Amino acid sequence: MLTTLVGGLLTQWYQDQNWRRQSQFEYEKRQLDEAQKFMERLSTSVSLHLWNLRELELLLSGATPVNPEELEKVWTAFKEGRNKWYMDLPLHQSKANLLLAPGMKELLRTGNETQDPNLQNPKSLAGFFAIAERSTLRVTNCVRSKTCQPTAGDIAQMKTSIDRLETAATRYLEYASNLIYRKSIDLQPLTFE
Repeated sequence: MLTTLVGGLLTQWYQDQNWRRQSQFEYEKRQLDEAQKFMERLSTSVSLHLWNLRELELLLSGATPVNPEELEKVWTAFKEGRNKWYMDLPLHQSKANLLLAPGMKELLRTGNETQDPNLQNPKSLAGFFAIAERSTLRVTNCVRSKTCQPTAGDIAQMKTSIDRLETAATRYLEYASNLIYRKSIDLQPLTFE
């Protein structure tokens, strides 16, 4: 009778432990899947916005005169991509904190950094976007007005700011991907217990 009782208690304890491990694994797996989906969406959003800036840069820094219709087409795509990026930014920030790590929110956007017209050393990806957008906008407005010609310095500044943005975006996305990779490595032992 004692053996049956102890055996039953041990079996129940073992099943409870198994259930807890399985529940923990399923929760962690769902979080990892959500983080991976979020990274795909974030990467697409960043890449699209960066591509729109690069497309403007290529058009504005070309050796041939800018075709006004082509410029308006590229400019419209840029504005749509920029608006979508900033509309999605609060959601991206909260998901970055929740699914990746605390502090990832600030790396996407720090306070009112994007509102500072004299921003030189941004701390967030949104800050790098703001600098690149301003220098590109300066050149674009000059070309669109047809009353001025951008200088070689304006073009160089635009290219440099977009290059800095691309470096910052790559760094952010690599860091976030590494966080997800570490989470997947941490999840592995739960599958074998």
